[in-house]
Amino acid sequence: MPRLAPVCAALGWVACLGMIGQPPAWAGVLVRCKVVERIGAPAIVVLDAGRQKGVSVNDRAVLTADGHMVSAGRVFYLESGRCAVRLAYREQSGMPADAAVIVSRTLPSVCRVALPSGVTVSAQVEAVAPGHRTAWLDQGRIAGLLLGDAMLVVRADRLIARADVIELYEDNALIRMDRLASEASVRLGDRAHLWPSPSERRTGRRRLPVLAVQSDGAAQHIWMPAGAPEELRVDRRIEVFRGGAYVATALVDQTGPAFTRATTVEACVRQPVQAGDRAELLPQTGQADPVGRIFRVDRNYCLVSAGEDAGIRRDQRLYAVRAGRVLATLTVKTVKESYCGADAQPTSDDARARPRRWDQVLSRPPEPRPVLRLGQIERLTPDGTFAAMANQTGVDLPECGTLVSIMQQDQTVAAGMIVHATSSRSILHIPACWRNQPVSTGAHVVHAQDASKPRG
Repeated sequence: MPRLAPVCAALGWVACLGMIGQPPAWAGVLVRCKVVERIGAPAIVVLDAGRQKGVSVNDRAVLTADGHMVSAGRVFYLESGRCAVRLAYREQSGMPADAAVIVSRTLPSVCRVALPSGVTVSAQVEAVAPGHRTAWLDQGRIAGLLLGDAMLVVRADRLIARADVIELYEDNALIRMDRLASEASVRLGDRAHLWPSPSERRTGRRRLPVLAVQSDGAAQHIWMPAGAPEELRVDRRIEVFRGGAYVATALVDQTGPAFTRATTVEACVRQPVQAGDRAELLPQTGQADPVGRIFRVDRNYCLVSAGEDAGIRRDQRLYAVRAGRVLATLTVKTVKESYCGADAQPTSDDARARPRRWDQVLSRPPEPRPVLRLGQIERLTPDGTFAAMANQTGVDLPECGTLVSIMQQDQTVAAGMIVHATSSRSILHIPACWRNQPVSTGAHVVHAQDASKPRG
């Protein structure tokens, strides 16, 4: 490449900070550098960072001028101290780019463990074997997938199959599938999502979709996808939700390679369970946080849907909570196999704030979960990989390298990383494998710590 200019010395690594600290493996996924030469059409720029700084072919780059995102592309040529980027996107602002951030294509795999709540690794089905037992995905090791990962294959909001990764390459993966919908087979364009999500693994709170429900007298049998045997063991307790509202408590009573069945606890059913509800595993004996629900109240005495099976002890202190607020301290007086009775000491004289049926019971007071609104997306590159964000006035922006959530209509639709920031605007990198659905302009960007600390 004869027109490459001499290398400039200025560049620097930006360590990824993320949500769980600064693991050494995160250093170097972002590289700040300068534009040293521009080469006509097709538009190519030369940057003063190369192989010595960890840059690789196919790394993505976003170019800036005075803090504005002006163009983006991929590295296609590499030398020891410089690289060339072919631009696939240019703003019509007329401002020539003078700086750039190169984002390592390995970023999703490095950051997998710290993905925020509501986001998981996602891929698209790009080929299906004739027998519909295996399929190829358009993401692989670079996206953060690992051999043996469990995945759920969905079409729109409908669950089609459970799958396991059986072959893995840089940009593709082969999955083996167990159909969960008898009348539907996996087809091209379906999405496969890593399950459990990284956030669920960190917090120990597994979520499963309810596939089908069968009534058996007063009880209901709930069918869900199979999970890890050590988690979905017989007698494991789950809570079922519809939207954000509690529906029922159930106990796992059958497990298998493709399906898990749980049966509702009659005293703890607020309303009948329906297919499409969400089941959440309650922590196992000895773990902290959610315990159960108040299912009966007699003045200041409550019955709670957790007993010896959940490790509850006499005189243990519990907390009745509604909408994140502690309503009362509960002191356990009697313990039965599957429930306990406790005296309630309200925290307020307000009768409306007294404990009532279906309030949540925790083993410790809830921790504050500050959610910081960082700004709003103004522009996106055509492929959605980079986004320009207008910063929220008066907010101290997290450091570059921080993972953030992207929300539309109060739902988390994607995760991104802050790769460049000024006082008024920022640039996000949004890998395709971190998008639950396409991101649009106007989406809100937020940053929140997980409410629960990671468990071993």
